[in-house]
Amino acid sequence: MFLRSLFFLLIATWSAAALSAPPCGNAPDHASERACWIKAAKNSDARVHAAQELQRQRIKHWDQEATFRSSALTFFNKAASTFAHYRQAQCDYEASAAAGGNGAGDMRLSCQVALNEAYLKSLQAQASWFSQPNG
Repeated sequence: MFLRSLFFLLIATWSAAALSAPPCGNAPDHASERACWIKAAKNSDARVHAAQELQRQRIKHWDQEATFRSSALTFFNKAASTFAHYRQAQCDYEASAAAGGNGAGDMRLSCQVALNEAYLKSLQAQASWFSQPNG
C-alpha cells in the first residue's frame, strides 16, 4: 500500500516537478544543454541520497518501540530501492521515445531530475511522521 501511495504521489506531482526542473532546454547549444542536465541530475541524486539518509535517521530516532522502528526502516529501505528501480525503468522508457536520437540522454536526465524532485517532496511530507517528542 505504501509503495502504491508513493507512486501515486510521484505521478500526481509529476507536472509540478517537471516545471521546477532547470531550464536546460534554453541552453545555446546541445553540448551546453547536456552539461546542464548532467549537473542537474547529479545535484538531484545527491539531494535524494541526503534526504534518504535523513529519513533513515529520523526513523532510527523515532519515539516508538524498537520493533516499529525496525519495521519502518526495513520498509523505507525497500521503498527507496524500489523508487530507484522505478526511476530507471521510467526514464529508460521516456528516453526510448527519442527512437535512438541524440536527445535520448537529455530526455533520460530530465526525467531523472523531475522524478527526484517529486520524490524529495514526498520525503519532506513524510518527515513529520517520525517527529521527535518535544522536551
